[in-house]
Amino acid sequence: MDKLYKANISSLFFIAGSPRWISSNPSATNYDQYPPTSIEPFIFRVKWLLDKYSTKGLEMIQIWNEVNLPAFWAPMEDPQAYTHLLNATYSELSMKSNVKIAMAGMAYFSEMPFHNQKIMFYSLEALDAFNYCDIVAYHPYYNTPEGNIPQVNAYDVEMKAQVANQYLSQFGKKIYATEWRWSTYTSDFSEQPFITLRQQADYILKRLIMLMYCVLIVSISFHCLIFHLWNFLSFVMDGNENSTLSDRSLILLKTSSLLVPMNDPGNMHSFTVQNSNGDVLWMYWITSSDAMTNPSVTLDASSFIKQNESSSSMRLLVYDLIENVMEVNRTILDVKHVQVNVRTTFRVAKFSMIMNNHTNPIPPQKHESSVKRFASSRVSLAARPFIALLVTFICHVSLVMFL
Repeated sequence: MDKLYKANISSLFFIAGSPRWISSNPSATNYDQYPPTSIEPFIFRVKWLLDKYSTKGLEMIQIWNEVNLPAFWAPMEDPQAYTHLLNATYSELSMKSNVKIAMAGMAYFSEMPFHNQKIMFYSLEALDAFNYCDIVAYHPYYNTPEGNIPQVNAYDVEMKAQVANQYLSQFGKKIYATEWRWSTYTSDFSEQPFITLRQQADYILKRLIMLMYCVLIVSISFHCLIFHLWNFLSFVMDGNENSTLSDRSLILLKTSSLLVPMNDPGNMHSFTVQNSNGDVLWMYWITSSDAMTNPSVTLDASSFIKQNESSSSMRLLVYDLIENVMEVNRTILDVKHVQVNVRTTFRVAKFSMIMNNHTNPIPPQKHESSVKRFASSRVSLAARPFIALLVTFICHVSLVMFL
């Protein structure tokens, strides 16, 4: 914790599990996954953690984990019993520390296997459970960023996340996706297919953008919103290493200004933002290119040219973040028909206005990175800033008390 704190990394603890002496089923092999028969020892342990680590970067404590699954709350999901534990803990500790109390991160979107896949969030609402936490969370584990079966529904996760975030936002709590990942290691068992390091970097980028957009679209009601995404995509923004955080702002554009392909293949994901310089960033990929002979789409970028800029031109730059290469750097001749190649891996296209009396940027050398600090070990270093972003928000420490 001292090292994390010195590195300016905030931590999220989740505390879960019952020691045998207060387990509601002490004779079971998985006795620790049964709720406690007495809440006081649990609260005492949480308080001990708050006292010890609240001055060392502890930002949130999550009360239990994935209580919608019998594997973590045995023998089956019990919204009422969990609300009782959450209420007692929150009531005792919420006013005694600046550390926020988070509801248990729900597996997936809180479906309950023993209750016919009913959404546990709905049951918790009826019990007023949202009054006993500062943060709600879920764990969108799926085989791919888009879902378990993207070839059937390319927007599975996006649709579920938008519905969940819209529903949860009514309670005025922060909404976190505190767990999701894909593994590159190999073993005899995994609930998800093993993937390569390149795939992992690609998946992380896609999921970050999808979740960011799903959360924001609920809160802005289609109005412009300026938000800070730390240094994310800063190298396709102003390029100034010394710029402040406030300079690195992205604007979520109005619906009418979104870049939408004229010939959308039907399995495409794309998200449009604008940086503080007025450059438009279009992040995109397709889930499958099997049905496309020539994987390219056509965009109308004319809406970004203002009337007083009729004498200006537009430049298109396309970045492959996984290979850390600028693929395209060219002036757009027809802004109403901009052809862009699409791939199954994450891409960022940058549309920049260039006044005719200004000098066009110097094209980069072939296969040379436009980001100096990512010059070597392309995949691992290209993915590092985005993995660091996750760690900053979700330094996940698992604690099982008294075991």
